[in-house]
Amino acid sequence: GTVRDIDSMVSVAKRVGFVNELVVSESHRNLGIGLSLMDKIESDLCNQGIEEIGLTVASFNHEGEDFYHKMGYRVMTKMMSKRVKD
Repeated sequence: GTVRDIDSMVSVAKRVGFVNELVVSESHRNLGIGLSLMDKIESDLCNQGIEEIGLTVASFNHEGEDFYHKMGYRVMTKMMSKRVKD
């Protein structure tokens, strides 16, 4: 597999970085690719002076949530939505 894109946003004023999306195709999961990507992202952001990293994971993505928990990430807030128009 190949890395197609790494998209992150940095708010230097708050010294917080944010990972917008990390996707590893199903056929390449459990090979350490996600861990390697997150290690690289964390290292790069730390080298930029970022002290904290935030990210979102969909409520149905239990595998992703478990992955981030194992890396030391903790739930800080929950976002809710409601469809108001069909």
